[in-house]
Amino acid sequence: MRTLLASLLIALPTLAQDAPTVDPSPAAATDDRSQWARYEAIMADLEAFVEEARAAERDVRQEDNDWAGTGFSAYYWQPGYGRRVHRARERARLAAVLDDWTARGVFEHTAALANLHGIKPPPTSPGDPPAFSLRLIRELARIQIARMHLAAERGDDETRLTAFEELLSMHRLHLWHDHMIAWGVAESGARDACAELLRTQLRFPMTQDIALARADTAIEREAVERWMNAEGVAAMIRDDLLHIIAQTYTDGGEGDGVFHPEAYDDLLRGAPRRVDLEEYRGPFESHSEARAWSDTFLALVSTMLQSSGQAYIDAERAAQSLIDEASPAIPLAGDFGPVYLFIVRNERRRGVLVDGSRVVLAIERYRVANGGASPATLADLGPLLSQELRTDPMSGEPWLYSPEPLQTDEYGRPLLPGAAVWPYTLRGHVLPGVESPVGYARDATEGLLINPPIQGHDFDPEPDEAEGN
Repeated sequence: MRTLLASLLIALPTLAQDAPTVDPSPAAATDDRSQWARYEAIMADLEAFVEEARAAERDVRQEDNDWAGTGFSAYYWQPGYGRRVHRARERARLAAVLDDWTARGVFEHTAALANLHGIKPPPTSPGDPPAFSLRLIRELARIQIARMHLAAERGDDETRLTAFEELLSMHRLHLWHDHMIAWGVAESGARDACAELLRTQLRFPMTQDIALARADTAIEREAVERWMNAEGVAAMIRDDLLHIIAQTYTDGGEGDGVFHPEAYDDLLRGAPRRVDLEEYRGPFESHSEARAWSDTFLALVSTMLQSSGQAYIDAERAAQSLIDEASPAIPLAGDFGPVYLFIVRNERRRGVLVDGSRVVLAIERYRVANGGASPATLADLGPLLSQELRTDPMSGEPWLYSPEPLQTDEYGRPLLPGAAVWPYTLRGHVLPGVESPVGYARDATEGLLINPPIQGHDFDPEPDEAEGN
């Protein structure tokens, strides 16, 4: 758990500079160059605070505290190791840090980011690293999650929703980049934001319809405005795969290009590979054979991204078989195919969680209007839930809904005193031929549980079971 995120927990009185004043209103200039310059300036200001915090991290880690140095995740994670008194002390520190950052105007920068629209980076050469810090984006997201959680504890729905909206906006802002890793970081934003919104709603519920409706609007905007829809994800994978082929073959125009192992090895940049190119003695397949494999694989990926139920399962299994059965003479199949499948599965999981979160918000609005009573069926939600949200997007079937609470946690363990449990249960369907999951389903094909309970304070898992809850 000792991640780079830990650099952000340092008490801010140690930071010497004051936050520059940032105008959170949308920039008047709309040309790409001025918008990009504004973006870079905001990110530079934010990174300066992060780097100063990192410099002081050494002192924090010297404390006799199991949780020291774990970063803002200590604020919202379910304890998985260490002494609870240490976590409580760390949470108190983090609350002070967030308050200090608020007073010093740091969150004016995140507000300014949220008000940037449609920016595009200047042209770059293929393979250039992103013009921003992926670590910074991810850590800023975790700060916003902690900010949401603290605001929820205090009953400050305005700050909770502002942090939620800024978290979605920040990740949406970075979906323009064609760098695969950058997309992966940005794509996780919607899942993180929705998961924390549901966690805080369970423990510290918003009881005003206007607040719940605002959260729903923010998620709807994420779904509508995200640049990377299913077709975009397929195009990104296609461009990445064809770029790899173009970089590792010479081709005289007839599809008879020669594979260059050294160029391919450079593209991997130390990543694991299935084929040891130094030991492989057989001839590599030609450019045309590599393209033929890619065309078949990309067609299956596209089907996975746009289909549901049995059609998805068939395409996924065919894509996995294509990887498993590929000749070592096409090394990119075994090295990159699994990565692309992971991206597709992640994208589908995001869609299920995002849609499911909107269903939960509709149920919560119903309960506000009906004295806390849960609907008997989702049909009772009427206009609170649009028709397109009434089915699990992975299975294409109606959501599995029960007006009864779970009696165990997602691992089947009894709920302990103090557990927070939803008064109803919402999950997706397990797709045909997929085994029912044991524990929290991480793949949307496994019947994703949208609203898991949170165990009571006496819950004490083994150290290697520490996971956000």
